[in-house]
Amino acid sequence: MKNLILSFLLFSASSVFAQTNFNSWHQFQSKPNGFIMKYPVSWEVNEESFGDYLFHNPYERLGVFRIRVDDRGDSATAEADLLKLKEENSGSSLNTLPDRKILMFKTMSIQNGVTMESHQWVICVDTRLYHCSYTFDNALRNAPNLVEEMKMAYQSVESLNFTSND
Repeated sequence: MKNLILSFLLFSASSVFAQTNFNSWHQFQSKPNGFIMKYPVSWEVNEESFGDYLFHNPYERLGVFRIRVDDRGDSATAEADLLKLKEENSGSSLNTLPDRKILMFKTMSIQNGVTMESHQWVICVDTRLYHCSYTFDNALRNAPNLVEEMKMAYQSVESLNFTSND
């Protein structure tokens, strides 16, 4: 039941934030990876490797937003991989829109003795899987600006638009 509630909250939060005015946000485009995304002006973007982008606020290190693109070669393989991820993540929520399928879930992990919380979205469009995540140190859960930054991560995911793989 707890996982079901979490999935509902993730999806509901995403829908509520759709009313964002993106006029003051920056736009990031990755033509080779087929997407355009809005992100807050306070964030910087770094390309970690081809198809792996990291967004963060360099002045207030609360969390990081990442988008990694994985081209699976054909749409059947991409969708099968998405469904496999759904099976592996209990409490996940899979939503189908006309142009994409979105899998949402939350994970907890320990990295170097630090408990990390990650809100994750995997978006299937054609042959590609877009792995998006917002990850933060769970000890910062009560930090004054964490909720606002988390909202911005949700809004960034909502702003994603996809271009043709051609």
